[in-house]
Amino acid sequence: MSKRIAFFAAALLASACASTPAAEPSGPVAAAPTPSAPVATVFTPALNLAAGSIWRAEERLLPQQPILALIADGGSVNAPVGPTLTCNPDNGVITARLPKQDAGRAGKEATFKMKIGAGAADEIDGKFELNARTQDASFAFPLKTQQLQAITKADTVAFDTDAGETQWALVKDPVAQPRAKYIGSLKNIGPTTSNFLTYCNPK
Repeated sequence: MSKRIAFFAAALLASACASTPAAEPSGPVAAAPTPSAPVATVFTPALNLAAGSIWRAEERLLPQQPILALIADGGSVNAPVGPTLTCNPDNGVITARLPKQDAGRAGKEATFKMKIGAGAADEIDGKFELNARTQDASFAFPLKTQQLQAITKADTVAFDTDAGETQWALVKDPVAQPRAKYIGSLKNIGPTTSNFLTYCNPK
């Protein structure tokens, strides 16, 4: 009789254990990690001269040519810090140069793009020239008088390389931050261009 009672007791205990739900974990449950928002990258130009550069023109005597250059404020056209323009006083032809190019491209030709203000970009065909003073190259291209006059009235001018990079930008507002590798100023370009074109007038 005692064996039968023990058997029923064991059976009841097994049934009770099977029907009891598993214990819930105690303590706070960690929330699933949420994906972090992408961090915004701030564009920083390699050289920003928007607030520290100015345009100056000099007539210069032969064998040199008249020059219009972006220089450090208080500097000299003999040590430009950005684009320069020279002209042949015999025929008035203007040649513009964008510095800080790869010296390995000296002697080669390329097509850049120039955008004046909000206008459409114009293709500019030119050639890389070695710059002995700075040991880099300049991209030299012909610039029409009308284009130069349009630049003097613009708020921004941008030059894109043949690789599509906006390499040089010139701005009237010194606090402007275009996405360009090098940024220069348009400060004083109006009156200095007027002088430059007078120097370039064929005698």
